[in-house]
Amino acid sequence: MSLNDPMALPLAITALAAIVAFFVIRGLDDERDEQKDSRSARIDELLAEKKGLKPLLEGASTEEERQEILERGRVLLAELDALGHTRTTASPRSSKGIWAFTLLISALFIGGSIKLVQQESQERMDDPETTARLANMKIQKELEAARDALEEDPTDIDALIVLTRRALLTETSPPR
Repeated sequence: MSLNDPMALPLAITALAAIVAFFVIRGLDDERDEQKDSRSARIDELLAEKKGLKPLLEGASTEEERQEILERGRVLLAELDALGHTRTTASPRSSKGIWAFTLLISALFIGGSIKLVQQESQERMDDPETTARLANMKIQKELEAARDALEEDPTDIDALIVLTRRALLTETSPPR
């Protein structure tokens, strides 16, 4: 694929966008992992403190001490609820859904970009002016190749035919 190819720029932009999106999502995942780790550590601390309350509750001698321990237990349970902890162990959420969504959006963007570029390229190719310009460029390349072939081998029949035909069609002799 050359730089003059109409697909080169959109594909380069799309590739760059995909790379940037990958690193942004990776950074967000790292940040979420840090938050998840700190949340899990805090939940572990609260659970350990909650376990420590049971022997204190059984060893409480007065009703006032029991009420203080129970109140502390309620506070711990409320904090655990606020952190999203349930009685079962917290299962780590998978980021596969996020990756699947990102890949889907990227694929749709790339597909849409390619389709748009193809459509625009086709519209330009259907333009009579563009078609004439491309035909003229093709003829110029063909003539140049025939001249080069004749310089290397003056008896090259195919090159002579190309130059003669072009000279008859344009009614002028090709410049040397």
